Amino acid sequence: MSATPDGPPVAPDGIDPQRRVGAGRVATPLAFAALGGLLAAGLSGLFGGDAPTISSRNFGPADMSVRVPAILRNGEFFEMEVAVESRAPIEDASIAFDQPLWRNITINTAMPAASEERFEAGGYRMSFGRLDPGKRLVVKLDGQVNPPMFKGTAGRVRLFDGDRPIGDIPIRIKVMP
Repeated sequence: MSATPDGPPVAPDGIDPQRRVGAGRVATPLAFAALGGLLAAGLSGLFGGDAPTISSRNFGPADMSVRVPAILRNGEFFEMEVAVESRAPIEDASIAFDQPLWRNITINTAMPAASEERFEAGGYRMSFGRLDPGKRLVVKLDGQVNPPMFKGTAGRVRLFDGDRPIGDIPIRIKVMP
């Protein structure tokens, strides 16, 4: 719009000044409150992206902890960390993940690499060899939630010494759209 030298702005040719949409409107306090509420919910982690939860257990021969986000969004990349600290010799430290825990989740990286990986007894098992007392094994897994995932997933992360079960930690991950 251009202004006349001695008056208010004039609408461009062909546009009736009464047809201007939104002229003179301002945002209402309700709009600011709604926007503020949405931002506060997002910053609180309600929609995902909050700090990961850590679940720990002492099983006697070893302590194990699992660090994973409790809330994820569809398509989001995430990191899971499983730490085992041995209190007694473990001949073949193996970590198993229930199959439902990784359904519709793609695991991109596992570090360090397991000496053996297999599917057995309804879960994915990774073997890392001998773990002496006082030694710590930390396995970092990078994954991504696949689009078909809806509502979430749950399962157990289990610790074995060869075929002998040592203990397990239940995990639940909520997945938002």
